[in-house]
Amino acid sequence: MAPTLDLNQLRTFLAVVEAGGFTRAAEVLNLSQAAVSGHVRKLETAVGHELFRRDTKAVALTGAGQRLLVEAGRILRVHDEAVASFGTDHEAPLVIGLTEAAAGGALAHLLRLLTDALADQEVVFRLARIAGDCGEVVRRGIVDLALVLGEPTDSNTIAVGRLPLRWVASHRFEAAASGPVDVIVKEESCPLRGLTLHSLAFAGLDVRIRAEVETGAAQAAAVEAGLGAALMPCLALPKGWRELVTPPPPGDVGVRLIVGPAVSPAVVEAVRLELAGFFTRDETQSRIAMFT
Repeated sequence: MAPTLDLNQLRTFLAVVEAGGFTRAAEVLNLSQAAVSGHVRKLETAVGHELFRRDTKAVALTGAGQRLLVEAGRILRVHDEAVASFGTDHEAPLVIGLTEAAAGGALAHLLRLLTDALADQEVVFRLARIAGDCGEVVRRGIVDLALVLGEPTDSNTIAVGRLPLRWVASHRFEAAASGPVDVIVKEESCPLRGLTLHSLAFAGLDVRIRAEVETGAAQAAAVEAGLGAALMPCLALPKGWRELVTPPPPGDVGVRLIVGPAVSPAVVEAVRLELAGFFTRDETQSRIAMFT
């Protein structure tokens, strides 16, 4: 009997590839890492080949994994289109993917605003780093809308605002009068890491990396502990933090909304309008003050 490919396991496989690792895929899918690993193992048993190389730190596909990547996307698209063609008595929830950085340090406030704006719609938030090709993550239906840093790249991407980039530190941090600047940076795949190091190099300053983090929560903890300064997109600073005037910040960064094909124009417009108000700096800071 020919093996059967489980649709949920295929979705997990795609999430591991797109999120750049098993841990991040587990966060995106709201599953345990053990469950994600189990899905992949069962797929490998079904196809009779290993899908990922186990001898590398980063996620790397084997030849069989690359073939399945193509087929999995095709299978899931056909399945989802078939289901949609019959309709359903229960409207699927709207899945919105957000990164912590795109919320500008006001994630809880932004979640409340979007929930209120979409009160008539069932909404599920995916609060995780969205790695790789964000447009592909949306196109494959892992999320319906994605709010990420960056400029619009195509007709399915909408510019919704800009965030000021600020050098921040806690009051526990004391910058040395001379020598390298102690900094907290994101992992290598994060564009803010390169911007951080380039900004310091442009200012002619030497750097000492005191902490390397993957999540916004870990970055905030390192800043709070006084380990160093961090370049962050911030609308407002948490209590006990301060903005540094040296080195000079590199300006601001765009925030874009990537729209999936199944999202109605009315929902897109409601989200766009709410985000446009959220990223209006003066208004946002006064509104955030009510929650801090």
